Amino acid sequence: MRMSTAKTIYTLALCSLALVATAHAQESSAPPVQEPPGELTLGQALALALRGNPGLSAFAWDIRAAEARELQAGLRPNPELSLELEDLRIGGAASSTSMSRNQGFSPAGDLSFATGRASESARSGAFGEAQLTLALSQLVELGGKRAKRVEAAKRERDVVTWDYEVARADVLAQTARAFYTVLAAQERVRLSETLAGLADQAHKTIKSLVQAGKVSPIEESRSQVELSQLAIEHETAAGELRAARIELAGNWGSSNPQFSVATGSFPDTFAPPPADDLKAALDQSPYLTRWIAELERRDALVALARANGKPDLTVTFGVRNAGKSGVSSRDWGLSSAEGLTLGRGSADSDRDTSLVLGFSIPLPLFNRNQGNIKEAEYLADKAAYERRAVEAGITNALNAGYERAAAAHAAYKALKNTVIPTAQDAFDAVQEGYRAGKFGLLDVLLAQRALFDAQRQLSQSQASFQQTIVEIERFTGMAVEPAQSPNSTTPVEEKK
Repeated sequence: MRMSTAKTIYTLALCSLALVATAHAQESSAPPVQEPPGELTLGQALALALRGNPGLSAFAWDIRAAEARELQAGLRPNPELSLELEDLRIGGAASSTSMSRNQGFSPAGDLSFATGRASESARSGAFGEAQLTLALSQLVELGGKRAKRVEAAKRERDVVTWDYEVARADVLAQTARAFYTVLAAQERVRLSETLAGLADQAHKTIKSLVQAGKVSPIEESRSQVELSQLAIEHETAAGELRAARIELAGNWGSSNPQFSVATGSFPDTFAPPPADDLKAALDQSPYLTRWIAELERRDALVALARANGKPDLTVTFGVRNAGKSGVSSRDWGLSSAEGLTLGRGSADSDRDTSLVLGFSIPLPLFNRNQGNIKEAEYLADKAAYERRAVEAGITNALNAGYERAAAAHAAYKALKNTVIPTAQDAFDAVQEGYRAGKFGLLDVLLAQRALFDAQRQLSQSQASFQQTIVEIERFTGMAVEPAQSPNSTTPVEEKK
């Protein structure tokens, strides 16, 4: 029973996501992952990529930054404390003095005599008449700015989260493709090594026959050319394998692969589901879901720009302390109303304390944030076009992927059912003819090479098919199962 590549990828992704998030939350720089020194499976490669991919590690900080912006968006404006000092005297203090006398008889016949002196001067020098105002001002945001600002920050966090999901899908798909490339390269190295070994044995046999005079020296030259070509092919395959191993290890941040061999096998190919069915699954694609979140963010920014066009109210409350002009008076008097008495009186002014309450609001006569509102609206319209462009690109990629998968499946069927059996029959017939003396050793070698080339093509068609299926599953976000037969609801399995 076939295990879908997408199921393997996304199961491992879900299992590793909590571990990855915890590691990023606790450590500022994660240590390099330890890959197994021996065999490496597809599941291990995907897990290593999730834990150690440098690009995914950087996305953890983007998510934290988005959460910090959301926190900042919900904060209210700070109150302002102000202190004002007015009416400070810079020049010298002014003063004035006046005298008055009063004497006479009252109707009752009492004798009275009074004299007075009044003076006015600045009190306490320069600060005597100063006004001291201590006020507290608070900006009151109107138009729901704070709520809309928080909403825009939340939508931005959603976009960053989906960007991480898209990046993770890219990393998983890239790792799976690289793993299948390593498997195919290993198979090519194995086939080329086997064929080169057989060619070397054939060359030695022909060389001994030439020395014995049983065959022409031309046969030795032909075998030497064939042996050299196979040696070059083997070295080329070995170099491609080393490069494929490095590319695979680079998905978890390693430049020196430690694993010795990638273990696994290619499952049989199958007829891909119709292209229309693949298009219907685009609703689950993280690439399009990401743009749904982006459209919501742009709409939230439009609402925020419109709210910022409404003026805010500033409320001020304070206490004012003001000094008066320094005025003093002294009175002396003599009265006989109740006997002869002598009296003195004086009076001074004091400072005044009062409350201050104020309101201020800008008049939206010229700047109503028109430019920022238009910009936000244009960017929202642009996002809609960008989403359509992404959807068109994914649709084209699905159509091309479907054709490549169908072609790889057809090649696999032809190679497995026709080409390889025919090449095997031809090789068996040449071997039998060689034993009967009808064919030379080079004919056997060439027939064997044709068989090995067909087997290599079979491996390449399997690798190409699996890599294409990985791409389709990356775009659709779902497992691609074999197409169903018209008369059955169960997947049609390819016969081995």
